[in-house]
Amino acid sequence: MKHILSLIALSVSISAFAQPVPSPEKAKKLLDEVSAKTKGFSTINAAFSYSLENKQIKLNEKQTGNLILKGQKFKLTLANQEVMSDGKTVWVYMKESNEVQVKSVEDFNAESEINPTKIFTVYEQGYKFDFVKEAKMGDKTIATVDLIPNEPKKKNYSKVRLEIDKASKQITSTKSFGKDGNTYTLTVSKFTTNAAFDDKSFSFDKAKYPGVEVVDLR
Repeated sequence: MKHILSLIALSVSISAFAQPVPSPEKAKKLLDEVSAKTKGFSTINAAFSYSLENKQIKLNEKQTGNLILKGQKFKLTLANQEVMSDGKTVWVYMKESNEVQVKSVEDFNAESEINPTKIFTVYEQGYKFDFVKEAKMGDKTIATVDLIPNEPKKKNYSKVRLEIDKASKQITSTKSFGKDGNTYTLTVSKFTTNAAFDDKSFSFDKAKYPGVEVVDLR
């Protein structure tokens, strides 16, 4: 959960690269444009793949999932768990044990470091950033921006690299570089906006999970 920082990635082939153009001002301008556009969506629904790689220990794990965002509400579905929030409470359901943990949003944020509702605006506080380069990917121009924590000792990663479609102002990939050698990459296969979702979609309905054990940690 803590490494899912942003969404929206396309599978495209790189045809050419431009030279690096370091520029914090250019990076901030582009990120502000991405944030402004994203905040204009009433809902976001994204199917994605997520990988964890550590070359030193030959680790390469992959999983798929889906994320729905509606204001401060979200529902994250992974292979082994579901995480949902109505903006006040968070339910973490673990499929193998048929157990759901109930937490406050504040406790969840403290544990997970990144709330899914903040993934598009994570850069706004606590980071310095650089515009690294532009690349042609098929018929798209992709900009690469690095986010570097202002207080690196308090983070378990050294930087987060974003790739952004300059025309659509959408983040196309994210990669988090862990200090432990782990690299986390998120790629979105489908991205839709402004679909209608009932608020009940973001709350845990015990009746739909027969025999579930409820552990209230609030």
